Amino acid sequence: MWDFLIQKVKRLLIKIYMWYSKLFEKSFKDGKCDLKYLLFKKRKTKKLLVIFSAYPGEGQKARYNYVMKFRSLRTSRLYILDDFGPKEKGAYYLGADKEFYIEKAVYCLIEKVRHELGVEKANVVTCGSSKGGYAAIYFENRYNYGASISGAPQILLGDYLYIYKHRPLLEYIMGSISEENRRDLKRKNVTIYYSKKRRE
Repeated sequence: MWDFLIQKVKRLLIKIYMWYSKLFEKSFKDGKCDLKYLLFKKRKTKKLLVIFSAYPGEGQKARYNYVMKFRSLRTSRLYILDDFGPKEKGAYYLGADKEFYIEKAVYCLIEKVRHELGVEKANVVTCGSSKGGYAAIYFENRYNYGASISGAPQILLGDYLYIYKHRPLLEYIMGSISEENRRDLKRKNVTIYYSKKRRE
């Protein structure tokens, strides 16, 4: 009985906190991409944590993750929402029809915030789970950020989205469903396996 009530109160507090956090939501426009994000700045820190969203569950909308969990961290935090794709549930922070304009906008936003805060690239850490985990690894590797923290990421994205129930998302990102597009999408993160880490 008490456990049930405690869980109900916790869920209510999370909802209230998320509603409150949304009051601070901002928008970043880059070309045809309009990114929503939250930025929580901390003084006396030269580190930036970038948090990517997981794929929402059935009947849920895209939402920010780990806002409550990370609220006491003594580092600046940038939460980036991925509300693109079918039913606005996300497009893995990449793009549509092989135009990776979402990826470009995400990178530009991170760089804008990084420069504003005076943070070195090596002090940027990307973070996420599931879809967000893929994005954390992808952006850290592709754009030479300091580190990534990733939980249960879909690494071989082309293979994962080629599974029948995920194919609408593959079609959205790559323009059509084909073996060639499956391979092309999988190659986008081949650097994770084969490339030596480059640093600026």
